[in-house]
Amino acid sequence: MIQGENDNQAVASETVFYPSRLALFFPASMVALGYGVLYALMALAGDPDIILARFCLIVLLVAVPCLVTYAGLRVLTIRLRLLKHGLLVQQGFPAFDAVGLAYDNIDAIRVARGLSGRISGGGTLVFDLIDGRKIATAGLARPFEVKSAIERQIAAAWCGDIGIGAAARDMSTSATGG
Repeated sequence: MIQGENDNQAVASETVFYPSRLALFFPASMVALGYGVLYALMALAGDPDIILARFCLIVLLVAVPCLVTYAGLRVLTIRLRLLKHGLLVQQGFPAFDAVGLAYDNIDAIRVARGLSGRISGGGTLVFDLIDGRKIATAGLARPFEVKSAIERQIAAAWCGDIGIGAAARDMSTSATGG
């Protein structure tokens, strides 16, 4: 498809974009901070045995390690590779399969950011495809830079495909009668 042996040899080194570790670990850290502070306040007040304190302790001992593990797996598996004729999008855990997107199938690219993305500098790239589907890659570092790089690559691929240089030569030779 878009990563065939001959398709992308002109790319000297493929460009790979990685996730924002801060954006992916931010929710786990906020949960740990919130429940940790609440548990500490109850312990200082002398009521560490009430049900709310036990719930906080369970969240800190069970949920937070699960959230950290999930974030770690996403950090290891999210990738976006820029190739000559398209993108290879690895959306991360739990989806391990990469999705190939040819540049001519992309209708629009948007950046979506929530509060944690604004704080951490991460964001989600949403690809609107010409067939109406949407593919999102969440947690990317510097999403606006990634979007600009993809748009430059799309423009370069588009110019190369229609042969602007050859068309300009043909127009100049026909204008001079040669």
